Amino acid sequence: MNYSLKIGKIYKITEENFDENLGYLPKARQEHVLKFKDRNRQKQSLVATLLLEECLKELGALDLYNDVIEDENGQWIIKDSDIHFSISHCNETVLVAAARFPIGCDIELVKDAKMDVAKRFFSENEVKQIETSDRPELVFYAYWTIKESYLKLTGKGLLGSIEDVEVDDSLTMIKNHPELKVESVFLNDYVMSVVYEKR
Repeated sequence: MNYSLKIGKIYKITEENFDENLGYLPKARQEHVLKFKDRNRQKQSLVATLLLEECLKELGALDLYNDVIEDENGQWIIKDSDIHFSISHCNETVLVAAARFPIGCDIELVKDAKMDVAKRFFSENEVKQIETSDRPELVFYAYWTIKESYLKLTGKGLLGSIEDVEVDDSLTMIKNHPELKVESVFLNDYVMSVVYEKR
């Protein structure tokens, strides 16, 4: 694998060890964690930062850990570096992907397929693939996480238009972007996707 992917659970951060783990982070990340009023959101941010450290270590770039900053768009980046990373969280689960090329990731808990959402934001072909699948909920969330991962890779995130991203039937490619690789994994009740530049 030419990127680092880490997954973690927030329940490992307890009230007893929260402050100890927080104190381990660079000052800017501590401030970011404490910006959230909700304790679960604080734990998600804390776990994400700890997972990012593991990713950087795996990529041989641990020396850049203290260089993580928030840019003018509110995105966390490592300035003047070839390291890119993406963070996603859903409930108690946090996912972090990092690489020496643009990368985006997303994780979602699988529930029922939201066909009203699919018909509004997905292409006709994608809707058809969901409706004719034996597991429509898995296909729906695979499409959704791939689209979200692509938007994170481009840096658009929530500012991007999910309906402008069309995924092929095999769920391995984004149409009109053959330079990108798509990978999706179904793990327990979650779907995780990663989109990155082919190398």
